[in-house]
Amino acid sequence: MPKVSDHAGRNDPKLAELNERAFKPADRLAEAKQVVGRIQQAFVQDVRGVGLTVRALHRNVGFREVYMVMDADPGSVVEFRTKGAVELWDPWTGTTRPLLVHEETPTGTKVELPLEKHEAQIVVFTPGTTHENPVRVGKQTQRVKKLTGPWTVSFEPTMDNRYGDFRLPVTEDNKMIGVEGRRFAWTRETAELVSTAMQPETDDSSWNQQLHGFGPKFYRLGPIPDTMAPAVLDRQLSKLTVVDPTVPVKILGETYHWQPYAFSWRYGHPDDPGHQGFHGLKGKVSEDFIRLGTITEGRAGARVIQPGKHNRYYLWSTAWSDEAVRARVLSSVAAPAGRNASPVVAPAAIFINGAQVNDPSESVRLRQGANPVLIRYDDAGQSHVVLRREDQPFPEQTEVLAMRWYRDPGVIPFDVHGGRAVAEWFRVVSAPGTTGIQVNALSRTPAQVWFN
Repeated sequence: MPKVSDHAGRNDPKLAELNERAFKPADRLAEAKQVVGRIQQAFVQDVRGVGLTVRALHRNVGFREVYMVMDADPGSVVEFRTKGAVELWDPWTGTTRPLLVHEETPTGTKVELPLEKHEAQIVVFTPGTTHENPVRVGKQTQRVKKLTGPWTVSFEPTMDNRYGDFRLPVTEDNKMIGVEGRRFAWTRETAELVSTAMQPETDDSSWNQQLHGFGPKFYRLGPIPDTMAPAVLDRQLSKLTVVDPTVPVKILGETYHWQPYAFSWRYGHPDDPGHQGFHGLKGKVSEDFIRLGTITEGRAGARVIQPGKHNRYYLWSTAWSDEAVRARVLSSVAAPAGRNASPVVAPAAIFINGAQVNDPSESVRLRQGANPVLIRYDDAGQSHVVLRREDQPFPEQTEVLAMRWYRDPGVIPFDVHGGRAVAEWFRVVSAPGTTGIQVNALSRTPAQVWFN
């Protein structure tokens, strides 16, 4: 309470009298935080989160009550000091949808909000109008309308790509992008599939998820203990002409399994663009598609690699060539980690067709068909190893938003199957009302499609 006055300074009897009249002893609080509770008890709040604190703005717009709410998790309940039909408005598209009302209280309405905590939710009440709750399906809500006659549905393309917002380069085919399948349930051919020559069972719960444009180019072993000398394991693994991921490898009494290592020749490691962050306006894609270690979140969406308890890895694949050629090995050179970036590591050893490549600057001979490749790393970090035909000049121009290896005719592809023809199955759920599907498949044999 006030202790001094400009009338008499300290010990002013007039100030003491005013304090006694203005601040009753029962209303004097020991701590400032008690004030918040008293204020909340003094009147009905305009917006109040049930079990959480939210930020909100409120405006009267004509005959409507418009709120903007933030900090509400999906599915949380917020009470508004308003009644009537309530909707969520999308200011970007102009669309509206009814919200789920949990309860009308004597002073307002408890409403479930659907968006993420960081999103601004525009909640609009129309007083005097009866609210109809949407139908809840699982954790989602839907507006239901009964259709009594014939009907059609269409999904209009909405991704305006005229300026390359979603895909580069811009072509006539992708100026407006519609419904696409981008992540697929995926599996390889199995003995059962070969014997029946039919599509797999419809239950794909055991299948992996595969992002289009990405696929396994190596098998990875590790991390494994780096306390033992690698010579014996180098000799054993470099002689492999095929890898069966179901067959374990015994190291120091422990069992390890080969794991698929996928990347895109355009974008590199899936879901991990490297120190440059997801590409956006930076226009850069890291050439280091090999990323080994513990990946952590850095600043501005960048991913940073940290060393683990063990940091030795092996990568195995085959380099496939349609003819016998000479090739050069292009590999990264070790460099310390930069700001918000991972260290660049060089391969500790490279073996091609069982022989160690001692000087990557010298050309190596590749035979026609599959050439087994084994790469060992002894440190965590980012790296690349590329085999490139010696007789092919480098392209004068590279693709935008792509590694320089992308669509380079001199790059020799990695093939984990060693040239064996292996069927792969991709499944995606189509939208209602589908009348046609365009499949872009780059393979030596035509794709077969089953619908529904």
